[in-house]
Amino acid sequence: MVEGIGEDFFPTTMNLKILDDIIQVVDEECFVFARRLAKMEGLFTGGSGGGCISGALRLAKELGPNDFVVALLPDTGMRYLSKVYNEEWMRERGYVDAATAITVAEVVKAKHALGKVRELIVARPYQTVFHALKTMQEQDISQIPVFEENIPVGTIYEDQILNLALQGKDLRKLVVREVMSSPLPEVPRTAPVERVTHILSHENPRSLSTWAMRISRSSPSTIS
Repeated sequence: MVEGIGEDFFPTTMNLKILDDIIQVVDEECFVFARRLAKMEGLFTGGSGGGCISGALRLAKELGPNDFVVALLPDTGMRYLSKVYNEEWMRERGYVDAATAITVAEVVKAKHALGKVRELIVARPYQTVFHALKTMQEQDISQIPVFEENIPVGTIYEDQILNLALQGKDLRKLVVREVMSSPLPEVPRTAPVERVTHILSHENPRSLSTWAMRISRSSPSTIS
């Protein structure tokens, strides 16, 4: 999404030999920090400038009080009024610019503290499709993530199974691995709740938190 530094090519002036390190930034922090620069410092820059400041601040945390950091802001915000500085555009893409962002980790912790976390129901690749359908009907759910060991490898959906039945397929002979779809999207522990909300409303009705899976007795848990 970030124009300029987000391109997939190196300019001919780039000389990697003189670089000591490269700090990778993601779209969200580029846009959020660009907006913060405008609000807090009166510096009107684009996503590339926001990414520069985000990387510089990350680097500064590793330096001492006598170290000096120079950050060069490469662009202006004038070209991004309908994007980075548009509230609706930011909200539609799940980018949050909040003073205090609630993260996935905090939601999972709160659920555990209140005892509201239930074990995630999963299917295994070697199980039959009929078994998966029966589990969905018993649990009143419409999709099941497929796990091999503790790694998500796919997803199987109720409507997908019903379509197979209408085609005359024998659900007792088909195994989940043969028909499963792609795994559910995963979000890191640091992801803001708004990012999860965007995924749930625009991309997939469910998502998985990799951190939640680790803290729940080595078995997966859901963010839904």
